[in-house]
Amino acid sequence: MGKKSKEKRYFWLKLKEDWFSGTTEKYLKSLPAGDSLLITYLKIQLMSLKTEGFLKYERLLPSAEEEIAMLIDEPVNNVRLLINVLLKTGAIERLDDNSLYLLSLQNLIGSEGSSADRVRRFREKQKALQCNSNETHTLETKKEILSLESGNEETLQCNNNVTNKQKRKI
Repeated sequence: MGKKSKEKRYFWLKLKEDWFSGTTEKYLKSLPAGDSLLITYLKIQLMSLKTEGFLKYERLLPSAEEEIAMLIDEPVNNVRLLINVLLKTGAIERLDDNSLYLLSLQNLIGSEGSSADRVRRFREKQKALQCNSNETHTLETKKEILSLESGNEETLQCNNNVTNKQKRKI
């Protein structure tokens, strides 16, 4: 049997341009250490991308908040305060096993495989090559026009000479 290659998967968090104007985000910003809480919120969202918004409590530490704080390198008090605010605003839900689920994250997740990235880069290269070939065609066309124009001048001069000679005979 053939080996299946393990394709890398890339995830990203899609933030709307008015993300900082949201009710939850504005409330977090108004709290003491609000800037730090917003960064912690973003870290938690990024941490849960691969699991589609789930923050599984592994029971390595006494609480889910302590475990999350350890994983994202943030103070436990900030994580506790953040989780309490998110529970209060309905942005997060605590599950039966004490794990957490970010409710709005489903609409903010984007992902693609490495092959999609590779195909996109290939298409960009092809498009760039086509753009270059258009430049070449444009330059060649301009050269042809110039050569035709210079050829017309010679023809005009030739015709003028013939006309002038005919006038002299008359």
